[in-house]
Amino acid sequence: MQLYCEQSGHGRPVTLLHGWGIHGGIWDGLRPYLDGLHVSVFDLPGHGHSPLLDDMSLDGIATAITRQLPANSLLVGWSLGGLIAQRIAAQTTAGQLRGVLCIASTPSFVRRSDWPAAMETATLDQFAGQLSQDPATTVQRFLALQVRGCADERALLRTLRQTLQARPLPQTTALQAGLAMLKHSDLRSDITRLNCPAHWLFGRRDTLVPAAVIDALTACHPDLQHTLLDAAGHAPLLSHPRQVAEVIRRLDAE
Repeated sequence: MQLYCEQSGHGRPVTLLHGWGIHGGIWDGLRPYLDGLHVSVFDLPGHGHSPLLDDMSLDGIATAITRQLPANSLLVGWSLGGLIAQRIAAQTTAGQLRGVLCIASTPSFVRRSDWPAAMETATLDQFAGQLSQDPATTVQRFLALQVRGCADERALLRTLRQTLQARPLPQTTALQAGLAMLKHSDLRSDITRLNCPAHWLFGRRDTLVPAAVIDALTACHPDLQHTLLDAAGHAPLLSHPRQVAEVIRRLDAE
């Protein structure tokens, strides 16, 4: 089953994966800064124009994307998309990916006894409970969390909401699957066996993926490279598209 994927430009391939509750249009503000590259933007299964998969697990989604992934891509994933990108990068063989960039993402989104820089499990449980009652409102609340703490919070939230409406709303089954991935996935062992260069990008004002995770990530992967944007929250691709594009271009040139 084919997932919806927009492609534009010419040059070396860069593939973009969005986060929970939105679609590939979230990258529209960043794409103009990526001229000279061949950009592929997926809608994740059950989001935007992409159909649901029979297997909506992390591995099922990673496999479906890998089948359509342009060869030698620099793979960029934001939030949940970063989790998927980590799994793809750990499963592909050496040479299939040029590199992976995880934006506002982490191997474990929930707090564990040996992983304190993360969300409380109760936060995701609350969203899951609300989702079963009112999916549309739950998505709107989650969007608000993604821009919390940013200087231009209201404008960014307005952009997020307008972007969401530009394509079909995510299917509830896909939203439930995404929350389950965020709650249960622990990919710390994956990042110790990545088959390509890896870089992480964080926002210091991120309330969902705290910047303190940098120290924990470094303990897992001593050679891991990262960028920290002081004024960014959870959605630096919206608030700081030029700086994010600069990181992508720098990784592309390596």
